[in-house]
Amino acid sequence: MRTRATPAPTVRASPSPVSRTLIPPLSPAPGSSRRPVAATIPQQELLPHAAAMVHHGGNNSFTECLHAGVPALVLPFSSDQFAIAHDAERAAAGRCLDPNTLTPAAAGHAVAALLADRAHGTAALGVRLRPHGPARAASALLRCMPSRR
Repeated sequence: MRTRATPAPTVRASPSPVSRTLIPPLSPAPGSSRRPVAATIPQQELLPHAAAMVHHGGNNSFTECLHAGVPALVLPFSSDQFAIAHDAERAAAGRCLDPNTLTPAAAGHAVAALLADRAHGTAALGVRLRPHGPARAASALLRCMPSRR
């Protein structure tokens, strides 16, 4: 059996129920090389501790990566995921690869490229976009709506 090196530690699911609390940071316990395992980990709590994320191109994953300033390797396979993957590349927030032809080496090179360009890519984009978040959008909508007096 061949083993392959991965560019970063992975989090795997466990069949046992766990609380929704993330144990920061995701590092081995003292004297152990094992990683914490949980059935679920709230993605928004994990992302600030991540250097990069590999995801399918769902809107929530994409926007949560933008908010956290985390670059993404997007592997779309359905519907709007292709448009989101294109947007990620266009905004320098990620790279898109075809999951059907993906190799471990190609994934590793793509993540390494994302990390090398981090100062100019997602982190910078997140800093630019964060002030224009939900509060600004809600305010603009309220200004456009007719008054109910």
